[in-house]
Amino acid sequence: MSARARLEQERAEIEQQGRAGAARRKQLAGERRPLTQALIRARLRRMSRPLALAAVAFALGIGASGLWQQPLAPGERSAARAGPLLLKLDTDSAGFAARAAAAGQKQR
Repeated sequence: MSARARLEQERAEIEQQGRAGAARRKQLAGERRPLTQALIRARLRRMSRPLALAAVAFALGIGASGLWQQPLAPGERSAARAGPLLLKLDTDSAGFAARAAAAGQKQR
């Protein structure tokens, strides 16, 4: 057998091994796909109840905030005119803030 024929035979064997390896990898990938999908389905099934509970709690929170009765400002008759809650500083809060700011400046 000549050197050229021997090299051609080795090349053919290497190509055959490569094709056989590719076929095996494809087969393994096909076997892994159903297992991966089963694992994903199991995780979703396991997480479906906590996710559903969280979604219901979130929806109830949003609904409750929309229906929550707003406090009436002095002189108002209905809650429909109250509008969004605003932060109102009364004299006690404003006095405390002024004293805290003054005390903070003295300590520096």
